[in-house]
Amino acid sequence: MAPRKRSGRGRTARKTESDPRAIAAVDCERSSDFPIVGVGASAGGLDAVTQMLEAVPVNTGMAFILIQHLAPKHPSNLAAILARTTPMSVTEAKDQNSVVPNHVYVIPPGQDMMISSGRLRLSPREIHGQHRPIDLFLCSLAQDSKHLAIAVDLRHWN
Repeated sequence: MAPRKRSGRGRTARKTESDPRAIAAVDCERSSDFPIVGVGASAGGLDAVTQMLEAVPVNTGMAFILIQHLAPKHPSNLAAILARTTPMSVTEAKDQNSVVPNHVYVIPPGQDMMISSGRLRLSPREIHGQHRPIDLFLCSLAQDSKHLAIAVDLRHWN
């Protein structure tokens, strides 16, 4: 474990480079001041996500991060498909991406994703236990963005 790191608010937290999930435990200041929308969807939720993005204006000043249940070992065309539904830029997330407003980020297959200090953090999908990528991301989003975090859960949308 790395030494204790003191945050700007006087709290102490531990962080390890070997466990990306520990990043969520670090109490850090986010430099951006715009809302980030975490969108969770089931594997069959493409229609719900498409309808949502078609209805969202291009200049909301918010970033949208899509966490969808994807097959871990199959390539995904989700970003390309969604790019046809919205004038916002849509890209598959990469590790250390800085999140910017009016942009849609899509989780890549076989990865878990979190956010810390306004940057996306990818790690290989855990293969043991229940896989909960949406819950994992939304918890990190709430901790990182606090009152600017927005969660949209489309897993049970009809």
